[in-house]
Amino acid sequence: MEHFKAYLPLCWFIGNPLEQPRSIRFFQYNLLYYLLIELFIQINITDDPFEAIFEVLLEVALSFAFISALLLHKKAMPCFIATSTSFIFCENIQASLILPNLVWLLSTSDVVSYYFMAILVFYSVCMITYLIKQVLYAPLTPALVLTLVYLTLTYLGSYVFYNALF
Repeated sequence: MEHFKAYLPLCWFIGNPLEQPRSIRFFQYNLLYYLLIELFIQINITDDPFEAIFEVLLEVALSFAFISALLLHKKAMPCFIATSTSFIFCENIQASLILPNLVWLLSTSDVVSYYFMAILVFYSVCMITYLIKQVLYAPLTPALVLTLVYLTLTYLGSYVFYNALF
């Protein structure tokens, strides 16, 4: 619970991923939760369990590759566990908020659910931008550009890569 309390302020744009406590166990729990929730969402989108599993695993691999590139540029690879945990933890919080809204959106098509989803997607982009900004000590604009690269690489990249292979 202490790690949860340490990482939660990142979701409120407080703190630095490089300064978070390093815990392999907390990283593993977050990774497992991330895999489960993303797999649940992907299976409901694609209806093909193999495709969903492959795309989620690709998302994780591409996320770790992106985080590694950031840390190599920063010359801070020893912070990989803390930084990866920060990204995954914040994405878990975001996915936990999006999942019920996604069910609401798909079951009712209520206009309010679309607005709420747009707010959650905007919040997600802001969170990732904040994390990248803190890792690189970069200004807002380059951090936002890198966020768009990150989102394109992980989500669109896994889809394109899967379709290129199969």
